[in-house]
Order: sequence, then structure tokens, then C-alpha cells
Amino acid sequence: MIEEKKYLKRMIACIPIVFNSKHRWIQMKDLADGSYFVSSCGKIMRFNNQGIFHEIKQAYFCNSYYVTIEYTTGLRKTFSRKRVGKLVLKYFVGGATGRRRYTHLNGNTSDNSLLNLKWNKGSDFDFERIHKRLKTQRHVNFIVFNPCERWKQMKDLADGSYYVSDLGRVLRFNNQGILKEITNSIVKGHMSVYFHKQSYRVGKLILKYFTDSQTCDNRVYVYIDKNPHNCTLKNIRWRKGFIGAIDLEYLGKLPVNSLSEESLIVRDFLITNDAKDIFALVERYKKLITYLDYANKTDYLRYNDFMSFCLLIIDKLQAGEFKPNLSEKEFISFEKFVQNSFLKVSYQYLNTREFNHNEYVKEVVVLPEFIQANYNDVYF
Repeated sequence: MIEEKKYLKRMIACIPIVFNSKHRWIQMKDLADGSYFVSSCGKIMRFNNQGIFHEIKQAYFCNSYYVTIEYTTGLRKTFSRKRVGKLVLKYFVGGATGRRRYTHLNGNTSDNSLLNLKWNKGSDFDFERIHKRLKTQRHVNFIVFNPCERWKQMKDLADGSYYVSDLGRVLRFNNQGILKEITNSIVKGHMSVYFHKQSYRVGKLILKYFTDSQTCDNRVYVYIDKNPHNCTLKNIRWRKGFIGAIDLEYLGKLPVNSLSEESLIVRDFLITNDAKDIFALVERYKKLITYLDYANKTDYLRYNDFMSFCLLIIDKLQAGEFKPNLSEKEFISFEKFVQNSFLKVSYQYLNTREFNHNEYVKEVVVLPEFIQANYNDVYF
């Protein structure tokens, strides 16, 4: 029993995988949960629930190398030992039934590559042709999976064979079983990749699949350190909308001394959810809002109290439509954000009132010189 526990502990250990692109991989869909891959060079890889590619460590036992496969049934986990050589022959050659035995051609039991394996009886494929094809594969650059690098499969993109990582890399697992990294480049100030006759921004792919964003075609993302080469999940965020813990980490790292007073109040509200200071902050612009309502003749404050507009501002802040930034690098000031928010809601109210009251005659709207109704640099 003690030896079995030591064996399992040694077998379950995972290491980051480093492989050459000339190696063929086959997904073992009928094995366990279908997350295991076997290569022609005798390696076993798993794409686990955390989105990490890692190699399954092999253990030498009874003159053969084994890997431990994890099976999950409900809340119970069981483990099974599989011979590496038999897995390679089963998925690349076929015919692995019962206790069929195989042979290492060079006598080295540690070499479980397809070129070194053969069934003892019968031949299910042309060894000469397969060996020749594998030997003539051109040497390609190595692909290294970092131990903490997470990947997401983009099933709804192209043919579903592409993966994107939180470190900004894009990978394809093609029909020939080859894992190949897609080359990226800077296009119009953003890291982009090109495949299937279309260019994709890496930042949008990362945010779409790691934050479960449904619509991202017209959304704008920004780089926290202003460096487009650092296109990682921790360095990018949507201009509008929050990403939970990632944005909270960003807000916590903002230097307090470099923030404007309004941005500092908004930052504290987003972290603590205490809206007392937000009401006082919006109250400062009450005269400006009243003037905009009078100048545009929307009569919003005539039929709606000022508190309802404050609650609307709070909802917009929680939705991420205004994010505090460094004072010298602000995309938009809080005052401009309040103005644009009021213009939008007041004109929506005006259009609704005209729709509900047919006898209402629309008056000519004349805006003051210091504000333009069509100028709206918040909404993209």
C-alpha cells in the first residue's frame, strides 16, 4: 500500500512540456475526459481544467514506462496506469485490443517513439511509408509551454482548432496533429495575428475568451503600461466594463498621489462600494446639469428628481463606463463623463416623451457654446 502511494505520487507529478513542432499529436478523445494527447515521440500531454498544457510524468515499472490517467466519476476520482508504448501504437497505428504485445525495435524500452515501436503480430499500416514520412519532417522551432500559462480553446473561431493564452500567444492544433504557434505582429498599434484570411487583435481574443465577453467587436481595450508589446491578460482591460479581480487589482495599484480628486473618490467607491462621497461629488455639478437641462429644453429635472440621476451615475460607474486614471493621462475627466451621461439620458427621455405624447411639439434645440451634444468621447 505504501509503495502504491509512492508510485501514484510520482506518477501524478506534472512538468511543463517542451516539444518540437515536427512531432505529431493525437487527442485521445475516448480516454478519460478526452483531455489527454499522445505524441509520435512517446510523450503524453494533458490540457487540464485550468487551461494548462502540461506533460504527464512517466514512471518505469516492470520493464515498461507507464503514465497515470485520471478518471472522474461524479465527485470521485480514480486512477489507471497505461503503458506509453501501447498508447502510441493504439492511436497512431490502431489494433490495440486485449493483451496485444509490442516490441522496441532498438531494444531500448525508454524510447517509446513511433519509429521504435511495432506490434509483435500483424501489421495494421505500412511501416516503411510512415517511417519515411516522419523522418523527412523539417525541423521547426521549439514551442515551450510555461508552467503557469493558461490557455483557452476558441471553439467558435474558424475551425475551432485555435488556442489563445493569457500571455498573448496563439496556437493551432491542425488536422495533421501538429501544434504550431501563430506569429504575431504590431498592426495599427495593437498586437495582431493573421489566420484564415483575417486579422485578429490578440488583446480582444484574450479578453473575449478569458472574461466571457459576449460582444467585443466594437469594444475598445487599453494597455495599462501603454506598451502594446506587453499584450497579456494582466496588462489589458476593456475601456468600459469590469473584469472582476483583474480590474480590482489594477485599481489597487494606482498611485494615490497621482490621481485627481474625482478619480480618487471613484476609485475608493469601486473598492469599498460606499456611495456617500459619490453623491456629494455629483452634487457639485448640479448647477451645470440644471443649466444643460434648461438650455436643451429637455425638462428632465422637471419630471425626474436629481437623486435618480445620481443613482444612474452610480450604475454607470459600477458598469465600468468611467475608470479612474492618472491625472495626466486621463482619457476623460469626471466632469465630462457627467455631462455626457446627462445629455444621453435627457435626450432619451425627450424622445420617449415625444413618442408618448403625439400632441407635443418638438422645439428647436440650441446648445450652449461650451458643450456639444454630439460630442461624446465616452461611448464608442
